Amino acid sequence: LVYRFARLPGFWSLIWLCLLSGLGPLLRPTLLFYGMASVIICVFLARKSGISRWRCGIGFLAFALGGAALFWTNLFRFGSGFEFGHTINLTTFGEPILTTHFDFPFRHEGILNAASELFGSMFASPPFNGGNWKQPVDFLGESNTFRWREFYFQTFDWTYLALFVCGALAVFSIRIRAGTKPQVFALQDRMAAIWCMLAIVPMSAFYLRTPVFVSRYMIDFAPAFAVGVMLSVGAIVQALQFWFRRPVVHFLGAAAIVWLLLEMFNGQIDAGYSSRAALTQAEIVSRMEAHESRPISSLPVEYSQSQDPSQTGIPYNGMGWNRQTGAVEPLVAIFLNAPKHVILSFASDSASMPSVRALQGVKVKIGLELLEKESEETSPNQILLKFKGPRAQCYQNGIQLAFIAFEGGLPRPALMRISSK
Repeated sequence: LVYRFARLPGFWSLIWLCLLSGLGPLLRPTLLFYGMASVIICVFLARKSGISRWRCGIGFLAFALGGAALFWTNLFRFGSGFEFGHTINLTTFGEPILTTHFDFPFRHEGILNAASELFGSMFASPPFNGGNWKQPVDFLGESNTFRWREFYFQTFDWTYLALFVCGALAVFSIRIRAGTKPQVFALQDRMAAIWCMLAIVPMSAFYLRTPVFVSRYMIDFAPAFAVGVMLSVGAIVQALQFWFRRPVVHFLGAAAIVWLLLEMFNGQIDAGYSSRAALTQAEIVSRMEAHESRPISSLPVEYSQSQDPSQTGIPYNGMGWNRQTGAVEPLVAIFLNAPKHVILSFASDSASMPSVRALQGVKVKIGLELLEKESEETSPNQILLKFKGPRAQCYQNGIQLAFIAFEGGLPRPALMRISSK
């Protein structure tokens, strides 16, 4: 649509393009970067074609309508217009979601190391580690800082980088050979190149220090890379026409097409993912009905060794907590009913200083709200940590999901009880 608008700019085309650009993030949040790039390019072309400022302002308003709709749906579903569910979801991965729900080391990674890892993730073909995020990946540019990395299918490789570099050199050589001649590249091609950069730069900044980086995230760069491949091949062919005869140029163009086909058909996916069978609609409906028919008992005000969280009928309730031994993983997930406080009781034979220090970094979060620690009591047999209840009214009633995070490398005392009274 942007390419077409560059050839035939018009007011209604601008409005529709801006509206569609604004609605894109409702499907995939990172489409915001492509939408912003499209709006910037189209408004520039609209002004160049003589469309007035106030009409261009209507285009910006149409784009903002999509953003407003996205903000409202996030606010309605998650309690914040800027939350997409990434920091409040629940999975069986304890440590990885600890990084998304609380703090994570890669947030403080140096910009050069973070950029090196992003570059290597895209072009150095990291080996597959499937769902085993603990397995070292070992690829060019990888940082030593902890991060949830999951590579399970092939995306880009060094040939894309080589093609982009050759395309840039071809553009440079064409400009030198053209000298003072008028523009040697079509307006559409120049705008497409700018569109790619306007999308890639902010998206790279977005993914630079994210706590999680997986193969599917790199697909967000695919639209810009696809346009970049098209422009690079066109520039290389145009540059070679100065030096070679037409049959050679045709041969190189055919070679580029063969390369694209090989990239498409030689794609790989981790065996652990490719072996998963797809479910039919009937199977999905059957599983959902079985899940919804599962009885859910009333939640107790206190969980202890005699109260099994899994007996409540809520999946993953008590995840990360071994009731028999009291051992806890770095993250514990527990469902509470109308929590007034959150009280954690730990066993301690002597309330030793190592045990107390191990609990200094304990944090409790309900929804998007990090609870404030109210008090800490120690005795010869136990340590009690008491957290204030949530301030937000939406978290004060009904069934709420609480996350308990344990930070630091010291051995943690056994968690014996969790109370919400």
